[in-house]
Amino acid sequence: MGCNAVLDGIDKAIGPQNERDRIKAEALAVRALHYFTLVNLYGEPYDYNKQALGVPLKLTAILQEKGSARNTVEEVYRQILDDLNEAASLLEQYDVTEKDFKINLPAVRILLSRVYLFMEEWKKSSDEATKAMEYGLGMWDLTTVTMSKDASGNDIYPQPNSYDSPEVFWCYSSTNWGKTNDVAPVPSESFLGLYDVDPNDVRFGEAGFYVSPLFTYDWATGTNKITGYQVRKSNLQTGNTTTVLGAAVRLSEAYLNRAEAYAQLGMTSEAISDLNTIRRNRIKGYVDQTDFPDLLEAIHIERRKEFCFEGYRWFDLRRYGMPAIHHDFQATASSPRMRYTLSEKDMMYTLPIPNSVIWVNQSIKQNASASTPVREGTNIN
Repeated sequence: MGCNAVLDGIDKAIGPQNERDRIKAEALAVRALHYFTLVNLYGEPYDYNKQALGVPLKLTAILQEKGSARNTVEEVYRQILDDLNEAASLLEQYDVTEKDFKINLPAVRILLSRVYLFMEEWKKSSDEATKAMEYGLGMWDLTTVTMSKDASGNDIYPQPNSYDSPEVFWCYSSTNWGKTNDVAPVPSESFLGLYDVDPNDVRFGEAGFYVSPLFTYDWATGTNKITGYQVRKSNLQTGNTTTVLGAAVRLSEAYLNRAEAYAQLGMTSEAISDLNTIRRNRIKGYVDQTDFPDLLEAIHIERRKEFCFEGYRWFDLRRYGMPAIHHDFQATASSPRMRYTLSEKDMMYTLPIPNSVIWVNQSIKQNASASTPVREGTNIN
């Protein structure tokens, strides 16, 4: 509603044309990102059924008494593209905005690359990623980053999702996890296993820049035991005492989007070059590879490592064909360990529309996933 309110009035606003154009572009781009998120939660994947119901397109701030019916997934995606392309056209008339928490042209280009990737329009995705790279300062070589110390002598970790990173074009959101030392969500065993393959990957480990284990001394065995994990993709602003997961649009996505698009286009050497660029800046002593047994899978794995805990994984699983996955859960130390499973192409890959939404907009048709029975876990102790 905030974006629509801006768009309803900006053309009649008083002020310099360049400022009105910038504000209009920001509102269009942010509205597009919101719709991209919504349609990938409540609509079926574009590459699976673009004619499925998505979400209602509400493009003005005017209140509607009866609400709106849901548009198709394809219609929502077309609106997203219209908004992002108009934003790009407005922003490219002027200098790139400084990193001031306001969306800018290279961030819009990366979002366009992301949307085209989900639509499997590979050439357009790679082209937009290339345009975004023209504005970047280059990849941040995390293998050469050394720790600084705070007043108490503690290590100060780099913040890859903040404006401390030369890769970041736009920081736009965050999630609080409470106090700085609170345990973050627990990574899955399959995710942790990815780093075992590359033990020199600086994104994970005791001093990992993305994820690091938390240890507690076990007096019975005389050893340190891992009791949790700390996600270090924080964006701590001055005076903030909470651990904040910063959401950002950064250059690494442009490289990985383009690598995947190149692989799909059969441009193998170009895809490998982009993949090597990411890995060279994340793995100590990395030697560029000239061949990968399964290039597309290697790119998908790199996305999982690079964008962990940023909300990419669920959307990627949907467009990868909605594979069968499981999560293990243990409520308390004395509770049994239970496994909950999503089958391949499970209806719950598309979330039910919240009842609170349907109560105020009865024009909305509910998703089939709302009628599925409560999932029962399997005891795996």
